[in-house]
This record gives sequence, C-alpha cells and structure tokens, in this order.
Amino acid sequence: MRLLILCKPHHRGIESGMIKKLTKLYGGNIKLPCPICGYTNLTDLVLTQDQEDIMNVGLNCHFLTKPHPHCKRIEIKMLLDDIQQLESKKKVTTSSDLQSTLLAEAAKSRGSFQSSKVKKNHILAAKQLRENKEIVM
Repeated sequence: MRLLILCKPHHRGIESGMIKKLTKLYGGNIKLPCPICGYTNLTDLVLTQDQEDIMNVGLNCHFLTKPHPHCKRIEIKMLLDDIQQLESKKKVTTSSDLQSTLLAEAAKSRGSFQSSKVKKNHILAAKQLRENKEIVM
C-alpha cells in the first residue's frame, strides 16, 4: 500500500514531464484521456445468470498473474548473492549444489494462474457486459 502511495506522485511527475516535452515538440496543448467516473443504474437491464454472477463476484476474486521467468531468475540470483554474503560471514552453511537447485527452481512454473471462481462462461458474460454501450465498466 505504501508503495502505491509513493508511486502516484512519481507517475504524475513523469506524466507532466512527458506532456511538457510533447507540448514543446508539437507547439500545442496535449489532453490526456480521463477515466469515466460514473455508474449506470442497472434496474431496467435484464441480466443473465452468468452476468449476475460476474457482477456479484466483486472484490472476492483475485487473479494471479503469471510471473515472468526473467524476473524470477533475477530474484533467485539476488537471493543467491544474499546467501553467499551470509556464508562469507560464517552465519550460514550451504550445500555445494544450492546454486544449481535454486536456478532450477527459477525455471519451474507452479500452480494454476486461472481463478477458480471465474469460469469461461463468466468471461463471456463480462465481454457481453463490456460490449453493452449503456453500461460503464
């Protein structure tokens, strides 16, 4: 949460810097698209059961994005560096095959990265809702 709070001013600074550069380059004002802040009353809309289910999922559904192999490998290398520093200070002892074992772990992909709550019929229902011009999503 703290990281998100710290990132917002950084992103705003980058955004304003890019706008200034583009303004100088093109000699005019640059308008960024603003997200639509609003809602639609859905009382008149007849929803299918799948559409109701996807609308009721709410905050209880979390997707786990598949980690990038490059990022996993970097994290493992950083972990190895930390372990080697601790080993040089004689705080830990490790086996000789630790490095190869950890690098092999970086190549593995575990778990299912699909939500068990959202099925294919729910995804189709969400696409139908998104295509409806009366609904703001």
